[in-house]
Amino acid sequence: MPSFGLRDVILSSGPLRIKTLKLIDFFLGTLIAWLIPGKKHQRKPSSVPSRILVIRPGGIGDAVLLLPVLKALRAQHPELTVDILCEKRNVEVFRTQRGPGDQIFLYHSWRDMTTLLKQHYDIVFDTEQWHYLTALLVSIIPSDATIGFDTRPLRAKLFDQAVPYDTNAYELTNFFGLFSTLLNKDHAVVNIDHYFNISNELHTWAKAKIPASSIIIALGASTPERRFSTEQVILLAEHVLSVGRTPVLLGGNDVVSHTAQIMQRMNRPYIIDLVGKTSLEESAALIERSALYIGPDSGLSHLACAVGTKVIVFFGPGDAKQWAPRGEKHIVITRHLPCSPCTRFGYSLSTCRGRYDCVRAIDMNIVLKEILPCHD
Repeated sequence: MPSFGLRDVILSSGPLRIKTLKLIDFFLGTLIAWLIPGKKHQRKPSSVPSRILVIRPGGIGDAVLLLPVLKALRAQHPELTVDILCEKRNVEVFRTQRGPGDQIFLYHSWRDMTTLLKQHYDIVFDTEQWHYLTALLVSIIPSDATIGFDTRPLRAKLFDQAVPYDTNAYELTNFFGLFSTLLNKDHAVVNIDHYFNISNELHTWAKAKIPASSIIIALGASTPERRFSTEQVILLAEHVLSVGRTPVLLGGNDVVSHTAQIMQRMNRPYIIDLVGKTSLEESAALIERSALYIGPDSGLSHLACAVGTKVIVFFGPGDAKQWAPRGEKHIVITRHLPCSPCTRFGYSLSTCRGRYDCVRAIDMNIVLKEILPCHD
């Protein structure tokens, strides 16, 4: 497993809020994990649990990848109560879907956390892959047994059952392995296609919003080095127009200013700009309505797979072995540079000094050749 020092935490890419949490985890999390004694007598989870808690911090992508596991739990254990503890940034993945969780709690809500600490669970599952804070939280939530990944020695000792984590496996496989106590192999799935459902109301809304022949071009990603350059987006949009399709730009508030520059440079009335103007569920409905999705490695790309749309996704800093979509209809584009991937467990430590050749130097003609066969 990789090891990250203070310098790595400081130099890694990402929003200030996320970096602050990583620094807290590095100093305070490490100290508390070191001071807490390890489990002397590992408790075995109940063979027939009635109530479990699933902890899922992080962004949209991890939450989407967890949906097949939660639905498999429902299928195999229909009487099981499943509560979920998550963050503001990924809560809509669970709230918009019918069935994944009975109760959903939020980290940022003191009321939710107070309520949660009064509960009692047969098993608490920590789906976080690396950091200490969630593992420490698990140790104070009343439960009969706790299960988490064994990615770090200090982390592994905090669980009753530490599950092996394979950095060369698809992340969905790791998630199913974490829940192997409750799920048999028959319930394992190989991809996330069609695991995110859209309401009839939003189907109707998306139908009125964009043509079915539209091609989504996603601009956002968790860190800048994963995003398309202005020139790449313009080239993609121009080609989509040239083949008689409607380009739809999609992304969050973090790329609104980037989108404005693109729209100003192109000045084309047939491009639909919906960046920063849709909710997560609305974005999912638009993607499902479209004929094709093109985007960088991001949570939105996982969501595109989960609604069943064909996806062309670019991988650079991220690890395609772990995160690239599975399925014959999806296309993964990567340059396989020696410095790529440079992201592990949420730490992006680029060595290219801002060039981001792994994404920005990708020849878009490769993508353009893939678009035409999809619509012949």
